[in-house]
Amino acid sequence: MLLNMTNHFFDFCIFLLFLVVAISCARPQAPSGGPKDEDPPQLVSADPTNGTLMFKGDKINMEFDEYIKLNDIKGELTITPKINEDYEYKYNKKSVELDNLILEDSTTYTFNFGGGVTDITENNPAENLLLIFSTGHFLDSLNITGKVTEILTGERVENALLAIYDINDTLDVFTGRASYSIRANENGQFKFTNIKNGNYRLYAVNDENRNYKCEPDTESFGFLGEIIELNKDYDSLSIYTRKRNFRPFKLTNLRSTGKYFQARFNKYVMSYRLKALPDTSKTLYSNLTDKNEVLRIYNTLEDIDSLQVQLTAYDTINQSVDTLFYIRFPESKRKSPDFNIHLREGEISTSNVFTGKITFNKPVRYLNVDSLLFQYDSTTVQKIDTANDLTWNFNRTQLSIEKLLNPSLLNKDTTRKAVSEKPQPRIPGKESFEGRSEANQVTLVIGKKTFVSVENDSSTQITETYNFINSANLGVIIGEIITDYSSFIIQLTNKAFEVQMELYNQKVFKFKDLQPGDYLVRILIDTNGNGKWDEGQVSDFTEPEPVYHLNKTLTLRPNWELNEIITIE
Repeated sequence: MLLNMTNHFFDFCIFLLFLVVAISCARPQAPSGGPKDEDPPQLVSADPTNGTLMFKGDKINMEFDEYIKLNDIKGELTITPKINEDYEYKYNKKSVELDNLILEDSTTYTFNFGGGVTDITENNPAENLLLIFSTGHFLDSLNITGKVTEILTGERVENALLAIYDINDTLDVFTGRASYSIRANENGQFKFTNIKNGNYRLYAVNDENRNYKCEPDTESFGFLGEIIELNKDYDSLSIYTRKRNFRPFKLTNLRSTGKYFQARFNKYVMSYRLKALPDTSKTLYSNLTDKNEVLRIYNTLEDIDSLQVQLTAYDTINQSVDTLFYIRFPESKRKSPDFNIHLREGEISTSNVFTGKITFNKPVRYLNVDSLLFQYDSTTVQKIDTANDLTWNFNRTQLSIEKLLNPSLLNKDTTRKAVSEKPQPRIPGKESFEGRSEANQVTLVIGKKTFVSVENDSSTQITETYNFINSANLGVIIGEIITDYSSFIIQLTNKAFEVQMELYNQKVFKFKDLQPGDYLVRILIDTNGNGKWDEGQVSDFTEPEPVYHLNKTLTLRPNWELNEIITIE
């Protein structure tokens, strides 16, 4: 009996092993050895075939020459014009099937699979996998080609979404997916094929979330100003993108919250004006918070239950909101946020003028100027003149410093110590001023309690050290612009496209006192002669004014001069 059970168990194990081997052999998988598969899958057959007319089915079948898999097929597959989004798809070994397609009559369809079909071994995508057919008697044959460029950098926009909308369509790129949409390639180049005759608007979007429309808060976009009257091919169109929020500017909420009265907007507030009525001389303390979308008003009003105020606010494209409302401040025990200050953009010019900004998260009520000074060494300081060296912004949340420094005061304590060993007083900071190794440094000292906020909390101490510039290490970029344009702005930027210097309408230009490094040049063309560069308006399809980019990097060495001749046609 025991022997019989043992034989049955052995037979069962053999059967189980055979079953595992059979299943593993039946499942497509990458081979364990051999040369790397570098060949992409090739389409062997398709139903319908390319160029089919009068197709009336609701499914597509395709066969390939090797085992394949699908890669984010609904993200990679672009169907123009658009169809129902609830179509189904599946794949098995070497085949792909799309099912439940709802297709319109007398329409040419293009299925561009992008990188949606790959081989199973090395993920090589099928190249140029397109399927074009018509549900009518002919194939539409009109094409639109061009490129997408970011206007202020001159860089091609890789994988941008291109979308064309019929001019009678109730949707646009901000509200819904276009009937015809494609992706630009890695060089920003695009090509619409097999488009139906009609009149269209063309948009380009850096569609980062791949939802086939523009989110103007976060995504750059562009458009073609003219209507495309598609009765012929359009070649080499240029679309320029830029990040700009064109949504209507709105005040969304007014209310007391905690210790404050707040006005909330639907987008970034660039600037604002706030005044009390009827006594416009009354001081109102306020600032912007929450990514510049909330205006906070502080309770500094005594014996006033409510107060009428007028608010005018502007967004980044100069749209405005103008309103009247009453502010009230209920009692609150909610803790106020800490008082924070930051020192920004500090530098010393070649003429020894220091410029910098101090920013605050609350309006400043008082300034103790005796605690704000420049320290040259342990005994030598230079105080700041409130009237001549400091400028407040309108709501006292930013203080600009512009101070002529005196480098001859550096290391004065060295001679003093040779005469007397008596200890000298010094301003405490984050580092000792004794025995400084650098002889060309000065420290801006913001002492403790230099600033008192509108809520009576005080600032902590901050120190920051800066170097005087050795002019022998600086360089110059000079040049000439050959152009018929009379109004333009020449900008010198770093490689991050941050403006370092700019000049207006100077066909012979000179950028001097430049630190060694890499620079780029761009010229903003002021075609309407209003003294500034206009970025366009999507509301009336006005394109941005032109921008020219010098297509090379200027590398400036110490004590060097570069000369450039730029021709703009």
